Amino acid sequence: MKMNRSLALAGWLSFSVGCMGCGKSVQLQDVYQSTFSPPSGAKNPGNPSCPLSQVTQWSFVQPNQSLRNAVDFLFVLDHSSSMLSKISRLNAAVPAFLHSLSPGLDYRIGVMSAYGRTHILNSKNEGNFQIQSALRGALASEVERGKSTIGDALLYSLGQSLVEPQLSQIKNLGFYRPDAALSVVLITDKNDLCYPPNLYGYFQFPDFVPALVEHQKGAFQGLCLQKDGRSSKITPASTYSALKAVKGNEPVLLDAVIHMDPKRVPANHQESIGHGVLELVQNDPQNIIRDISDLDDPFALVGIGERASNHLQLQTQFYLDGRFELVPGSLSITVAGKSVGFEFNSDTRVVSIGSQDAGQSQSVVEITACQATP
Repeated sequence: MKMNRSLALAGWLSFSVGCMGCGKSVQLQDVYQSTFSPPSGAKNPGNPSCPLSQVTQWSFVQPNQSLRNAVDFLFVLDHSSSMLSKISRLNAAVPAFLHSLSPGLDYRIGVMSAYGRTHILNSKNEGNFQIQSALRGALASEVERGKSTIGDALLYSLGQSLVEPQLSQIKNLGFYRPDAALSVVLITDKNDLCYPPNLYGYFQFPDFVPALVEHQKGAFQGLCLQKDGRSSKITPASTYSALKAVKGNEPVLLDAVIHMDPKRVPANHQESIGHGVLELVQNDPQNIIRDISDLDDPFALVGIGERASNHLQLQTQFYLDGRFELVPGSLSITVAGKSVGFEFNSDTRVVSIGSQDAGQSQSVVEITACQATP
């Protein structure tokens, strides 16, 4: 829904305009006709240089969320030995996670470990009870099977699934569907192999564990570097680009279960803050990150399930109707009462904001500007 309010033009009529960013026309309604007549020379308190009679405001309301039709959930696991006890605890959160999915959702669940190896569960073929049992078993077996190898190469494993031949193999199993959203949940208790924290300015525990450097050096060089042995071929940025390339216009949701609280990272182990994974999921402004120390919470994954089940296409571009000129630099914008940054194209009269600033369902977006004098 979109509304226009002008403190200066009291006789505007409602008309249709294109709703930039939501792909359809909407009807302007509830046109505001102010009965307030400011005294001559009155100033706008929010913009002292603009007389109150020249202040114009546009108001937009973000849409309601709707249910998604199809989602592919991908759990990408660190299968190193330190994860055995954690995965057994994570299994306690599986029932509530499945219960959080919207009824009728067409979903697939993939459990991925080393080198893109993926076990697929299909809601069309199995009921929730069967999937619950199978998902618990898949989580535990993938960690048990890979515990003797370097298992913290999550970015590498995910990347392998996005290129041939693994990509076609996984698609043939009914995953990475072209018409489904993708929800990626990365689970680890240490930094990713392809993101050595000392190369990114982290030199202190718990961001950095020096004892792991020599142990992982060979694997890092073999899996994460270009053939020149110097430049990285696997980074959070490259992994995100590969995900977007495979999914096209379908949503990619990124969440994680990692160490977040430095005080809770065990000092006598090889665990650390989950750098690499952390930087990857930050590409999703609405990400959910759960601390891996909280795995005893049976509802640890509920928010992830609910977020993926619901579709919310927030508007990020707003057309400022009207045939009058605006004073350069006079625009301001708030979302749910909070000022946010924006870009304004004076030729198209479109204001753009970042998706991270777009608010949520039913958030009110208010844009204020000063009309230029004729």
